[in-house]
Amino acid sequence: MELGVFDIDNESGLWDGEYGVNTLIEKLREINSTQFYEIDLDVSELTDDFFNQTGMSNAETVHAVYFGNIKSLNNAYIGFDGYGNFKTYSETEYQEEIAMYVKDLGLF
Repeated sequence: MELGVFDIDNESGLWDGEYGVNTLIEKLREINSTQFYEIDLDVSELTDDFFNQTGMSNAETVHAVYFGNIKSLNNAYIGFDGYGNFKTYSETEYQEEIAMYVKDLGLF
């Protein structure tokens, strides 16, 4: 595991996390020693090619759109709900989903 350049003393003032550096290093060691944590978040960037890349037929795509939760095609991300239908996520919702999955891992 490579940490790269880390501002240990926070001289830049950019890092204002709720954990101290030692705690973060211990958590990173724990993650690295475990080797595998699964986050089951099947979300992709919503691009022009997304629907072609799903491998779904036209009828399956129409079904997933109709019964899904597409709030806006301007949302940055798209994924699947529990029923295999499409669901869009704004940047904020996407970050909240990631945070929820990371919290469920129980590492922090």
